[in-house]
Amino acid sequence: MLAFNRGTSEVIAGVAIAAAIIPPTVVTGLVLVLEPVSLISSALLVAGQIVGLIAGALVAVTLLKVEPREARDKAVAKRYLIRSVVLIVLLFALLLWLTWLMWR
Repeated sequence: MLAFNRGTSEVIAGVAIAAAIIPPTVVTGLVLVLEPVSLISSALLVAGQIVGLIAGALVAVTLLKVEPREARDKAVAKRYLIRSVVLIVLLFALLLWLTWLMWR
């Protein structure tokens, strides 16, 4: 979002996303080969990273006040924003619940 808003290169955003997603995905692949029993815990790591990136992008859009110009589009965007927040909260709750079940 910062790259989009400030007019800098989108490559920076791509590198940041890759740096956040690739290491846990590699760990999940290694765990799948070396110790398949622990696959769920490493998959939760990747899922947590993805949900965190989506939540961060949503926060950035909100804080930077990125919105459509037309009133009709603003209403649609607001509905999507509310749906996105609800979905992210549900995903965080699901991840926390699964993590809690694994630690029990």
